[in-house]
Parts: sequence; structure tokens; C-alpha cells
Amino acid sequence: GFGLLPVGLGWTGGAILAVPIGRAWGARNTVILGLVLAAGFELVLALVLSASGTITVTGAPMLGLGFGLGLAYARMNEAGLRHVADRLTGLGSGLLIGIRFLASALGAVVLAQGMLLTATFAALDVIEENPTLSQAEQSSLSHAVEAAARGKYLPLLADENSAALVEEAPALRDSYADGTRL
Repeated sequence: GFGLLPVGLGWTGGAILAVPIGRAWGARNTVILGLVLAAGFELVLALVLSASGTITVTGAPMLGLGFGLGLAYARMNEAGLRHVADRLTGLGSGLLIGIRFLASALGAVVLAQGMLLTATFAALDVIEENPTLSQAEQSSLSHAVEAAARGKYLPLLADENSAALVEEAPALRDSYADGTRL
């Protein structure tokens, strides 16, 4: 909860300032400014984030990210609801939020699948390019990696203690890590 607090505080500040900034710059420019700020702070966050990243290190970029999103979404919501009848604003607001969550979920699924495919192909390349593995070991490990990519881990567990997998484990781990970075 504390990790997301800066985003919420920044979002609130951005939403409050979206009105005067929107009056001065126009709604479209405010949305663009907000999205550019959010993207810039997202990049900063990606550069400072690490396994040991603390709220001290990540707090400022997360605050900036939230501020940019607050600017953009406040003006987008206003534009989205501008022509909705007063009696339907609750429905319109709910739809805006619901569709945003659905799109976020779908985007996360697509991103995760892309990362999984990239990592799987990288792992298969490592197995195929290893001259010390026999054809049977390559086939068994390739089958296990492909099955794991489909959510079926039994073949990988069956090969878990095989000499081939023990030998390949560091290279496979590295190929998965490199594959997810792409």
C-alpha cells in the first residue's frame, strides 16, 4: 500500500491542477503533457527500480507518474462525459473506469504472453545450440520447456534432476531472463 501511495498522491495533485492547466493550455495539450510526464517518469522509474528499490528511491518518480496520469485522465474523463446527460453520468463514469481496467488487464496478458514467448524461444535456442547434449536430451528438454510455456510443468519436473537440466539450468535461467528483457 505504501508503495503505491506516491502514485495516488501525484494523481490527486494532477487531477486538481488539470483544471487550471487545461484552461491555460487547452484540454488536448493538458492530456498530451500528462501522458508525456507519465511516460518520462515511468522511464525514470524503470532506471531506478531494482530488487532492493525502496520507496525513498522510487517515491519521486512514482509521484511524477501519478501526477502525469492525474493531469491526463482528469481531462480525458471530462471530455468523455461532456456530452452525457446528467442522469447517465454515473453510468458513463463507471463505463470509463471499467473499460480502462479491462484494457489494462488485456494489455498485461498480451505483454506477459509476449515475454513468455520470447523467453521460451530463447531457452529453446540455448538447448539446441548446446553441443554436449545428446539428441534425446535436447528433445526431452525442448519438450519440457514448450510444455512449461503452455502451463504444463510435469515434463519439466520429470527432467528436474536430470544431468542435462542440471547442466543447462544456468543457461536456461539466463535465456529466460534475457528473453523477458526484450
